[in-house]
Amino acid sequence: MIIWECPYHLLLTINFQAIRIKLRNGVSMRVNSLILLMWLISLSLIFFCTQREPEVEVIKEDGVEVVLNQLEPYKIEKEPAELHIEELFSIDTETDEMAELGIFDIDGFDIDSEGNIYVFQRPRPKGYLVYKFNSGGVFLTSFGVGGQGPGEVPDPIFAYVNENDEIQIQSYSQFKYFVFSGEGNLIRQIQFSFKSRLFHIFPLANQNYLKYTNNFDVSTKHRFDSLELFDANFQKLMELDKCDYGPVFIANQSKKEGTPRVFIFQVRNKKIFVGHEKRGYEILVFDLGGNLLRKIRKQYEPVAPPEEFIDNLLVNMGRFKDRTIIPDKMPPFWLFFLDDMGRLFVRTYEEAENQNEYMHDVFSPDGIFITRVSLPGLIEWMYASTSLFIPKAKNQRYYCIRIKESGYNELVVY
Repeated sequence: MIIWECPYHLLLTINFQAIRIKLRNGVSMRVNSLILLMWLISLSLIFFCTQREPEVEVIKEDGVEVVLNQLEPYKIEKEPAELHIEELFSIDTETDEMAELGIFDIDGFDIDSEGNIYVFQRPRPKGYLVYKFNSGGVFLTSFGVGGQGPGEVPDPIFAYVNENDEIQIQSYSQFKYFVFSGEGNLIRQIQFSFKSRLFHIFPLANQNYLKYTNNFDVSTKHRFDSLELFDANFQKLMELDKCDYGPVFIANQSKKEGTPRVFIFQVRNKKIFVGHEKRGYEILVFDLGGNLLRKIRKQYEPVAPPEEFIDNLLVNMGRFKDRTIIPDKMPPFWLFFLDDMGRLFVRTYEEAENQNEYMHDVFSPDGIFITRVSLPGLIEWMYASTSLFIPKAKNQRYYCIRIKESGYNELVVY
């Protein structure tokens, strides 16, 4: 005899002997009890698994799909429940080799479709703006010079690799992009027709443009960030998103709550993802034409501000630090990025067990919360969305910036 305790405390006792089962038509048959036992186990396991896997709630709001995620991740077929990274190599600015190349710091980086690595550096005398390495970290070439001469980039503020593996460097003072090939040849320039304080101009695959701007509204005296969509002729099509941080500091004004200024957008697989701190844990997903495709929401537990954030906030506020109110809780997320498969990695402010690592919520391409993972990576505490240090997940690799104890930066490849 065997006694087997099924899920939900269902207790079965079966004798190992042939038993007779009477069918509905009156015909009887003999069945080995072991076969019956296995059949019951199978049914119970099916029932057990079905009961344990809660369905993700998806609703419609004004015709738009909204994925409602709970605190705990869901188990989704063909999606990983765990993620592990292993360090492969780094590009270390402290080495003599990098110094001989002219790399003394890393101001940003990006990766092309073949895994080549592009390190960006601000203008230096007799130095270059871009340093290219292959997927194994071997130096290949350098190009791009800051300046006012032919082919030079005046006041470069933003650089990245576009979907055609071209390197685009934005000039702050001349309101244009300089586009280089992967070999370092200047192939074209894109002149903007509007003049304003720009943090990002982002050309899209359908010839539209994204314009991310830090603005000040004179009428309300509020500071806000916005993401707008323009057509190929730089005519504004629509505003995709906006975050109002409230009034700026004004003479004789009362205290104001400090904020890390979280407004983040990413473009991947012909979709635009955008979120900010004032809307809570919600990320909007648009197509390149500005159509809202999906909202990804998640329950979350706010965390208290880390000491490092408080120190950075007070330094950032400068002479207004005595009038700055430290927030009780941090926003739901810090920033996010996507991998080649369309999985969304959302960095929270929850510190992980490993030093200088933070917990990331990982979502499937359909916006379903599938796992959590601790990942390293230097990120700016303030204005993270304008940082060129945002980690990358490409070609089954994870790339991020790490500060060494000596104070030098290194780009680490996992």
